[in-house]
Amino acid sequence: MPQSRADLFSFIRTLESFAQFDDSLLQSLVECSELVSLPHGERLFRQGDIGDALFIITAGTLSVTITLADGSELAVASRPAGSVIGEMQVLLGGVRSASVYAQGEVRLLKISQDAFMQLLAQAPAAVGHLALLMRRRLWQEQLRMLLTVLFGPLDDATIRSSETQVEWVEVARGEYLLPADKASNDLYIVVSGYLEVLLPLKPGGPAQVLDHVARGEYIGETTIFTGEPWNTVIRAVRDSVLAKFDASVFAEFCQRHPQAMQTVARMAFERVKRQQTGSGRLRPSVKAGGNIAILALESGVRDFARRLSRALKENLAVFHVASPDVERLFPMLSGLPHDDPRQIRLSTWLDQQELEQHLVLYEADAGLTDWTRRCIQRADQLLLVANAQSDPLPGELERACAAWENPVHPAAKSLILLHPDGRNLPSQTERWLRGRSVQNVYHVRGDSEADTDRLARILSGHAVGLALGAGGARGIAHVGVIRALDEAGIPIDIVGGTSVGSIVAAMVAMGMKWDAMMDAFRVFARMKPHQDYTFPLSGLVRGRKFDRVMQRIFQDGCLEDLWLNCFGISTNLSTAQMVIHERGPVCKMVRASCALPAIVVPAVDRGELFIDGGVINSLPGDILRERCGTVIAVDVSAHSRLTVEAERVGLPSAWQVLYSRLHPFRQSLSVPSIVEIIEQTMALASFERKARVADDADLYLCPPVGHFPSIDVTSFEAIQQAGYSYAQKEIDAWQKRTASEQKPNVRVKRTAQ
Repeated sequence: MPQSRADLFSFIRTLESFAQFDDSLLQSLVECSELVSLPHGERLFRQGDIGDALFIITAGTLSVTITLADGSELAVASRPAGSVIGEMQVLLGGVRSASVYAQGEVRLLKISQDAFMQLLAQAPAAVGHLALLMRRRLWQEQLRMLLTVLFGPLDDATIRSSETQVEWVEVARGEYLLPADKASNDLYIVVSGYLEVLLPLKPGGPAQVLDHVARGEYIGETTIFTGEPWNTVIRAVRDSVLAKFDASVFAEFCQRHPQAMQTVARMAFERVKRQQTGSGRLRPSVKAGGNIAILALESGVRDFARRLSRALKENLAVFHVASPDVERLFPMLSGLPHDDPRQIRLSTWLDQQELEQHLVLYEADAGLTDWTRRCIQRADQLLLVANAQSDPLPGELERACAAWENPVHPAAKSLILLHPDGRNLPSQTERWLRGRSVQNVYHVRGDSEADTDRLARILSGHAVGLALGAGGARGIAHVGVIRALDEAGIPIDIVGGTSVGSIVAAMVAMGMKWDAMMDAFRVFARMKPHQDYTFPLSGLVRGRKFDRVMQRIFQDGCLEDLWLNCFGISTNLSTAQMVIHERGPVCKMVRASCALPAIVVPAVDRGELFIDGGVINSLPGDILRERCGTVIAVDVSAHSRLTVEAERVGLPSAWQVLYSRLHPFRQSLSVPSIVEIIEQTMALASFERKARVADDADLYLCPPVGHFPSIDVTSFEAIQQAGYSYAQKEIDAWQKRTASEQKPNVRVKRTAQ
């Protein structure tokens, strides 16, 4: 073991961490160091301590442990002589990520943070070199932690073996793990990042996303069971780091640790199940961790980032960072260009935050700075924030930032429009959407914390979605359900509906209360739009009265102008496809969604015919599952059998039915109406789909309103009350069950009544 200063100089000179130090700097390092001895079992530092010094082990071995949630300590590594301990906190700042104890007698060199930083100031290249080593060290620590979580406690020999046999693979956003035509026998563990599994299609065609692979999951695990190579197409959704193992090496590891094989088998089964059900592509990326960048399109909206950060922290571990934070922590990087090698110190620190937090909220500058560039390039979601009353044309900042985006896999963009209050509905949002490729637009009122909370739930994958099904007059039960949800304090973040459900969905999204909805439906009943008969060429009912009622309720509002994100379902009869209406006039959407085939004249748009969405999807909970963490589905269909008297061979004629109903001494003949037959036919067409929605919903509600005819406009009050009374009981039971299980998104099924 080195004893003299000369021996220490020669010893440190052999260490990779100080390869960029010249002899003069190495000599200064030795001179400013302090010799420390630790007896067996003594602690060098504790997890959570301030990192104010680094240590070089000159003799002996240190044990590294982490403190678990229950307070117990888990040994995760051992560090032999020649290892450097604590350099990450010294270089990047922060607290110790683990506790360190002496295994036997240990001797170390201690260098204070101040002294070390003074030395680094004289060797800029050494900063980049150390940062690269620390990134590798960070990956190794994450891999060690993942292996421990997946397989339980592992001995030091196994951990050291895994570190020597692993090959590190970095995949930039939009790039592929392997060429599409290349098979592999290797197994990968995702250490950081997020990737998607694609179904290879014909050249030039769009790829179908089968599944997502998040941190701690495997790629290629099937080769362990089959012995066959795999050629799945894997693309990085964000910059990702993977640990690559030869399949034969990992198979030997599993033989020594049987619990590992069980874990791999379980993950493989879950992935196959997700891909078969289609749920793999529905998982919001933020659930696996993510980066959100906020780009203010003008001054005066900076407070929004702080409000959103506070709201996000209600559900997730969130790290909010802006350029002033970076300048305070890394003043020496201020003014350096983004491609300066010393910037890797900041990159490594940000990598660490992304690994440790569920979500990192990057707040970009209001100008074209290197920090803004970094925010955009790291973002999975990009929020463009502006005042709704401002000029909607894209400005210089927005146009310049577009050049910094990844062209292969750009971040998902959303537009956030800020309003001073909620006295008036938003208007002319369409102007903001011209010339912008954004997936969503959200309206946030300055005097409403609920709007910020709603946005936070949507961005974090915890949104509550409400699906309202088709059912004619029975759809007034939706109003009763909404009344009960409001009284129970359950927020609605996204709402969608089919047929009558689309009308109620739009009412919810524009902020109408349940009593205002009932007033609107009373007007509907008085105007009797179902009796707006015409010559039965394309339908029995023209739909003009319906249009006038809808115009009275929604006026000239558009779906993108509503406070909540809202959609309606219709069926394009010309192309035989389901249509999800998310933008455009509300009246146009509900007219298409409510055009009962053969009864109401189809809606026409650009030469194509649109009819009731219930033909394909009568309860659009599956659409909401793609966007929400919690789905509440309300089914108001009839659930009844259409029958006639058993002794009859065929249906009676219309004259026979009329005579039976007029004759005072004869029993009235009961036959299904044309509306009931069409409704039942539509229900059959979407039966399996609705059954899947009912099974998948977190809360499935089926109010007891099936005995009401779909055109019974005289029973609106009774239908609303039935929905309200039923929903009260079901929601209360669901909330109690959820609270007892202490799960935010527990799925509780309720049987139909």
